[in-house]
Amino acid sequence: MRALQASAGDPSAPSAHVSHWFGTALVLMGVVVNLLAALQYARLVRRLQSGAWIPQHASRKGIAVAIALALVGIAVAATLLAR
Repeated sequence: MRALQASAGDPSAPSAHVSHWFGTALVLMGVVVNLLAALQYARLVRRLQSGAWIPQHASRKGIAVAIALALVGIAVAATLLAR
């Protein structure tokens, strides 16, 4: 309905442009937060390994999942921007 209103030139139709950029900004913020969490996790593991307590298995899976989710977020943002 909104697309029909916008294509008909209805001035009361809500702007999809604002929604598009707002959604893209939210996705990019999620990507940034996810990358920062991965960096913080890597620093924490490094600190734990250099201290008295040595973890038996440093989870590389956590970092891999965070990076994979960040890449998915970047792909979604790129798709939104390509529209």
